[in-house]
Amino acid sequence: MHLQDPILTRVNGIPAEHLQPVGRVVAIIKAPPPEERLFAGFLKRRDQDQDFLLFSPKDSRVPRMRVPAHSVPDEVDDKMLVIVSFEEWTAKSRFARGSFKRVLGQAGTIDAETQAILMEYKIPFEDFKPHVLKCLPKVDEKHPFVIPDDEIAKRRDLRDVRIFTIDPSTARDLDDALHCTQLPDGNFEMGVHIADVSYFVEPNTPLDEEAEFRATSTYLVQSVYPMLPRLLCEGLCSLNPDEDRLAFSVIWVLDPEGNRKSTWFGRTVIRSRCKLAYDHAQLFIDDESKEWNDVEFPRLSADTQGADVKADVLRMNHIAQQMRDRRFANGALRLNKTKLSFRLGEDMLPVETWPYVQRAANQLVEEFMLLANISVAECIAKAFPQCALLRRHPEPFTSRLEEVAARFQRVGIPLDTGSSGDIAASIRAYQENEQDQGRVEVMQLLLTMAMQQAVYFSTGDSKLEQSDWKHYALATPMYTHFTSPIRRYADVVVHRLLLAALENKETFYEHDKVQKAADRCNERKLNAKEAGNKSIDIFKNVMVYHHGPFEEPAIVYRVQDRSMDVLVLRLGLEVSRGCVPPH
Repeated sequence: MHLQDPILTRVNGIPAEHLQPVGRVVAIIKAPPPEERLFAGFLKRRDQDQDFLLFSPKDSRVPRMRVPAHSVPDEVDDKMLVIVSFEEWTAKSRFARGSFKRVLGQAGTIDAETQAILMEYKIPFEDFKPHVLKCLPKVDEKHPFVIPDDEIAKRRDLRDVRIFTIDPSTARDLDDALHCTQLPDGNFEMGVHIADVSYFVEPNTPLDEEAEFRATSTYLVQSVYPMLPRLLCEGLCSLNPDEDRLAFSVIWVLDPEGNRKSTWFGRTVIRSRCKLAYDHAQLFIDDESKEWNDVEFPRLSADTQGADVKADVLRMNHIAQQMRDRRFANGALRLNKTKLSFRLGEDMLPVETWPYVQRAANQLVEEFMLLANISVAECIAKAFPQCALLRRHPEPFTSRLEEVAARFQRVGIPLDTGSSGDIAASIRAYQENEQDQGRVEVMQLLLTMAMQQAVYFSTGDSKLEQSDWKHYALATPMYTHFTSPIRRYADVVVHRLLLAALENKETFYEHDKVQKAADRCNERKLNAKEAGNKSIDIFKNVMVYHHGPFEEPAIVYRVQDRSMDVLVLRLGLEVSRGCVPPH
């Protein structure tokens, strides 16, 4: 039956254009591989069927399963999280068949819920296997890693340049560093230096295969599941202060407004002078008269003065803010969603939570990382138009944006959704009024829901025109990820492509191989993001359970017949609550 048939032009008062085809999975013909068949959920005993228990997975996309009762310990009840393996689902069976694997623990506890997240989103959490670790350099306390002289000879030596990192205070995998030097003509030499992971992760090795399989590091509230062994991500690749490190650098000559005059790419060797936290850089930005002192600020290299680092930060910030203003004037759009930070007690339970605020120091680093990613995208797309790995952000569906705009219009709030720049201008208009901050939060939430996902892709995809390569939110014709190879496999691929481009060599990558890596990275990145969000939800719930209830300002942003959706502003918490309609 077609959706435009007269019988379907209105169903239960719903116009035909809002109707969607629906279906129901009735059987699984081909099962996924064993490592993807494990699911977390609950078992329930049924009076009418003593031989089997019914398993209800936490992931609503997974079918319910019958599990043999004799395989389940008697102490398991319906309040415990368990792991069940999917076995089969035949066309004649109402439920799939599963086998009991183990108990995770009591539902609602951090440990059990975290294990369930790892299972639900297929996050690799096992230790790296011996054949993978064999690919690493052989180092220990008595025999530290030393960069070979012949490797240094191949690179631009920047160890005399005042380079430093700016990261969250808790960061241990430092994969980017910066420098800024004023030139005699008034321009600036600005450098972004990225850990040269591709030096250690050679193609087609067990280490490379494992990195591609994991594809990304996963960050939960209380733990990190790294893409690379810790020897690399926290040691040999991390741009730690006072250590010679291999890097891949992008160095520009910028005018005082941040316009590119020239660009240089190349492999380098660097030595960071200081590990700044965002809070340290922000102190200088907030108060330019602030003096460096040993109490508030980290240790410096012996040949470095705090006043010089401060001057570098202020120069970078001045340039970055002009670049940022120009980027938004050209149509860039940023939809901020509140992200919570937690302080954990000795028992690893949350004792305090607060919204993480992006400030000028964050924006400083972000602007130069964006410029590096854009510059590298331009280089590899030109060199390898059939197999460059880029990242595109498709335009949102017009109908979704119009629906959001109509919802705001009904309550007297105009929202221009004609372009990314128009949306950004509408949001800015309300951000200027402190009383409108609640509206801004809801506006950004609903607009985020209307957006499509940004994805990695190979430029050899015949279904895409070059105009499809653009990144909608960043308002740039092409974009990639180059700046975080310690935690993203896509960046490792991009480093290899960039090196081949600089050496005028054919790359061993072909379109199919790049697209395969892109697909894997897309899948793993989405799963890691969802796992991180679920981890935050767990800690929110535990925080409320142990320290609540709390009273917080909130806005109702959707009302339906029997429920309403509420946004708790300070926490960015979306809550759906049932309500009884008046009689």
